[in-house]
Amino acid sequence: CTVLMHLLSIVRHRQFNQQQSAASSPLASETCEPIVALYIRECDPFQQVEDFIQESVERYGLSLLTVEGSYKDALAWLIKTDPSIKGVLMGTRRTDPHASDLVPFVMTDGDWPQVMRVNPILDFTYSDIWRFLRDLNVPYCSLYDEGYTSLGGRSTTVPNPALHSTSSSSSSSHLPAYLLSDGDRERDGRMKSKTPR
Repeated sequence: CTVLMHLLSIVRHRQFNQQQSAASSPLASETCEPIVALYIRECDPFQQVEDFIQESVERYGLSLLTVEGSYKDALAWLIKTDPSIKGVLMGTRRTDPHASDLVPFVMTDGDWPQVMRVNPILDFTYSDIWRFLRDLNVPYCSLYDEGYTSLGGRSTTVPNPALHSTSSSSSSSHLPAYLLSDGDRERDGRMKSKTPR
């Protein structure tokens, strides 16, 4: 989601600057409307995730909507709150659960609230994500430096065992997420949740 938010922010910034330079009215000095972002909070979130979300709200000028529960319930709430919403940008990648057959533009399944899912980073690999974040110095949640490679709640997420380090020179017992060489093991630190998402 950080990559998607960063890309969206860049596009909106460029678009706004072009509109400002082309406009000759007093409206040219107004700022962009904030990006509306939906945060589906785990029932037992990591404090580092909560802190990173708040930093991102400030960094990207977000209007943050926070809900707890399943993705399906959160989407139903979002559409009920604003029925004009016809599409949502998703940070889904093909390697995410239930995403292998997705396409960049797809309506939600029949028993879900109906909205177009737009998946701009669908074909980004695990390596692509880390190359993007590190090459562009995009801030990310500090848990990734502690060996976490996929973040859920505290009760369902541990550092990735594939990054366990026995080196005494390491300040953590796990290497950082960007050193995971096998992207297929990204979710190895996730355990089954008792609540469906």
